[in-house]
Amino acid sequence: YVDRTTQYGTAYGYAIQSTRGAALSEISETARITPVDVFAPATPSNPGAVAGVGSIDVSWDPSTESDLSGYRVYRSVNGGAWQVVATVQTPSYTDRAVTAGRKYAYQVTSVDRAGNESARSATVEAAL
Repeated sequence: YVDRTTQYGTAYGYAIQSTRGAALSEISETARITPVDVFAPATPSNPGAVAGVGSIDVSWDPSTESDLSGYRVYRSVNGGAWQVVATVQTPSYTDRAVTAGRKYAYQVTSVDRAGNESARSATVEAAL
């Protein structure tokens, strides 16, 4: 039996009883489960970065996940460590904390309402 009506975070109990004609067995002990969403959303696709005057615009294709909460934008400056620089709800981010003469790299992830985070997108780069 596959119960296709379950929802994450809702408790369910299942018991089994066999039949043979009019004869019924005893009902089994109840098995209990509360489904938990552990599935990460899809990785953002087609990221791009464009340098402007005093800013870098980063964008990507919007997610079609039904439980999408938003996106995390990661940045590396001149090959340094990656850091989260923003959490946004739209598929774009404008980085205004940039300095001329530096190289900026970006990656983006999708995050669902359960807090599951996708793998990072391909890296895109821009320099001022």
